[in-house]
Amino acid sequence: MLKKTGQRIRKIRISKGLTLANMGEELKMTTSAYSKIERGETNILATRLIQIAEVFNINISQLFEDPIPSVVEGKNSYGYASKEEVAHLTHVVQAMLKEIEKLREDFSKKKNSQQAYPKRKK
Repeated sequence: MLKKTGQRIRKIRISKGLTLANMGEELKMTTSAYSKIERGETNILATRLIQIAEVFNINISQLFEDPIPSVVEGKNSYGYASKEEVAHLTHVVQAMLKEIEKLREDFSKKKNSQQAYPKRKK
């Protein structure tokens, strides 16, 4: 039963686009310890199964169903960005770079004007 449950968990994790490292991080455990769950090499506490189901955003019963139900894809917090998201992010970064360059120029002008006219000592 452990092996079969582990295999189901692995298939669902992959369908969600999550890595072993993602799961370890979400469950606050090492990647190695989580991997043992998927390989069926360790007993899984009910509380851990509940946590895994929550990460997958599924009902815990789905971890035991045959065949594995189709998993509803949600917004993946890991994985790949869409073309539109990359384009938007690129635009934001370029705008930020322009602002930074403008600030550098302003700072440089201010620094040069202060060096040209040093303050007098009283």
